[in-house]
Amino acid sequence: AILTALLDGYRERRQLPDLTHLDDFIATRDVAFGLWFVGMAQVNPAFAADLYKVMGSLQQSLDRVL
Repeated sequence: AILTALLDGYRERRQLPDLTHLDDFIATRDVAFGLWFVGMAQVNPAFAADLYKVMGSLQQSLDRVL
């Protein structure tokens, strides 16, 4: 329902592109963000404090798209 509403709203503004690889794009972005966050957590205590929470959120996202 949320995805449908999101796509309908997007279509109101512009033509929707081919979504064949949307899940691949989302997964790639999640992995890239996760790698960046882990790197930041190694040098910044504020990132380290949230590491498990962020990784859990990314895992849930990846579980949905893969």
